[in-house]
Amino acid sequence: MRDRCGFTLIELVIVIAIISILSGIMVPLVFKYWDTENREITKERMNLLKMAMVGDSRLVQSGVRTSFGYVGEYGQLPTDLSELVSFGTLDLHNENYKKDAWGNNFIYTYVYNDSGKISSAKIISTGSDSKLGTSDDLEIVIDEKEVFPTNNVLSKIDIFLNAPPQNTLTYFLKVTAETKSGITSCCKPINILGSSGNNATHYTSDLQCVFDEYLPIGVSVFSLEAYSDNDCRYRIPQQASEQSFVVVGDRIGNITISQKIYIHWEIL
Repeated sequence: MRDRCGFTLIELVIVIAIISILSGIMVPLVFKYWDTENREITKERMNLLKMAMVGDSRLVQSGVRTSFGYVGEYGQLPTDLSELVSFGTLDLHNENYKKDAWGNNFIYTYVYNDSGKISSAKIISTGSDSKLGTSDDLEIVIDEKEVFPTNNVLSKIDIFLNAPPQNTLTYFLKVTAETKSGITSCCKPINILGSSGNNATHYTSDLQCVFDEYLPIGVSVFSLEAYSDNDCRYRIPQQASEQSFVVVGDRIGNITISQKIYIHWEIL
């Protein structure tokens, strides 16, 4: 009696059926795994793009945020993703930073504010189907509070006079903010209450400024000047003040600063 070798037709059919069943199970799982991995890679690239635009709020030194990305340098968002080549940790060797993990170019849209600055934006991936507006799209938003958080400034002002006033003095203080996006200012009156026999030369006052333009994240330089008119056109000739450097963070309601000014007034 000879030993049997090889497979019968029935055995081959069974093996092929098992392989087909396993393939039917494994192939979708493999594609799902690849798709999940591509989505995570795409999200990471989108987050890096956003970080290159508005910096990383987690980078803090001595309690002060130090990373503000493109906005911190130019005072607004970019008009094109290619402007981000000097910011962040993007893969610039083959322009992968402009593409999602499926090889599609990111869609970048933005909005201007009333001052003509790019204040908010979206980065969109069309996903595995490469079609915009379908369920597999990925989107990341840079909202205005992350770029231009506030226009409200609260100043604590120290005023030093050369001589104690014997009558009430009225000055108009101009608070100016110089940022990467431009210069904005406000003019507010302040009264220094003097009286006969007064010997005080140092006064403090709280002053609130609501600027016409919102301030971008990053470093702003504030200065203070005294004027004699409510339009802040006629500057008091003998005065001195110091600039204040303030780091403006995202999503804040107001900025609080301390300012000093020295005014030499003529005793009549």
